[in-house]
Amino acid sequence: MSTFNFFGGINGNNIIINGKKIDETKKISSVGVSKISVISNNVRVNIIENHESKIVARLHGSASSLDFRFSLSKIAANEIQITAEFESMSSGVNIINGVVISGSFSNLELDVCIPHTTMEILDVQTDNSSISIDGSDATMITASSKNGSIQLKNVTFETLSLECKNGSIKIESYVKSEVKLNVSTKNGSIDCMLGNIGASTVKVSSKNGSCTNAPNLSGEYTATGFISSKNGSVKFY
Repeated sequence: MSTFNFFGGINGNNIIINGKKIDETKKISSVGVSKISVISNNVRVNIIENHESKIVARLHGSASSLDFRFSLSKIAANEIQITAEFESMSSGVNIINGVVISGSFSNLELDVCIPHTTMEILDVQTDNSSISIDGSDATMITASSKNGSIQLKNVTFETLSLECKNGSIKIESYVKSEVKLNVSTKNGSIDCMLGNIGASTVKVSSKNGSCTNAPNLSGEYTATGFISSKNGSVKFY
């Protein structure tokens, strides 16, 4: 019988998955920063609001090796870039003396805590991982995931650009200005709920899925843009 332990591995009579625990934290001052860029590969990204004056990035979880890249740096006078990448060197398993030993794996997560201030741009780009943004306030939010979902909650923005190739998108926001949406996925559903909307010209479409375009127009601001999925339902309310 196998026992699951993501920090110590998975052990069984004929299965061995060795896991190495990773927990690193980096900090930098947020003074003068108006743009935050996050790049990840095989690492889930969680953007969280905090009440400190510093931007804090924490990489944690376990992986089959310590072959990862984690950095937080100021790449321009007003821009911070955070990178967390785990390179999977093998996608299969090895059999040694009748024992099955796993290939590369990772359940790493990157938590990015940003101060409660309005950023001009928040940009998150991931390969093979999901994105979660909770409580952020930015003029423009852009996020892209090749294989993973995108979820936004308690966010405020003026321009929102989200793209998935294989993954669902969920948005919950109470808007505080006119907003423009550019939200799309190829394979997955989209669920978008915006509060405080008084008028909308948002176009909703899906090639293979149901569509609902029924925002509650009892608020103050106007929403424009489009929400689309090729293979999945789309709901805007």
